[in-house]
Parts: sequence; C-alpha cells; structure tokens
Amino acid sequence: MVNADAKILKQLKNVDGLSTSQLDRLARNLTVKTFKKDEIVFDQEEQAKLVYLLISGVVRVSYHGYERQTVVSSAATGGIFRS
Repeated sequence: MVNADAKILKQLKNVDGLSTSQLDRLARNLTVKTFKKDEIVFDQEEQAKLVYLLISGVVRVSYHGYERQTVVSSAATGGIFRS
C-alpha cells in the first residue's frame, strides 16, 4: 500500500496550492487504496459518496449503455474524480 504524505501530495496538480499544514491535514484524513489495471473502482449504479484523488496512474470513467461501453472522461496522476 502507498502512503500519502504532504510531500507526495504537493506534487499533485489539484492540491499543489495548499499549504504544508493543509496538505498534512489532508494526508492524515485520506484512505489510500490501490487498484489493479482494469479493476472497477465503483459501479455506475452506486450512489455518489466518495471523492478520489489519483496519486499515480490513469483512470477511465465510463458507463455501460446498450451493448457498449462509453468513456465519459479520464484522469491522470493528480486528477480528481468521484463515485
């Protein structure tokens, strides 16, 4: 499991404007999860309740419509998405 601290978070584009104390506070309140390639993070039927900050990698946000998958957006390291 990867640990997040202020030093790691400072490198991410969506939180790089926060102060060190704010980043420390954010790091203390994060739950870090690791996902395998092509693993589903959340299902399209789930009610939105979490915000994800991508520490490393790439994520594809998509939904399954009639007989096909449609990519809505993607995010790379530092990106934010929600379930």
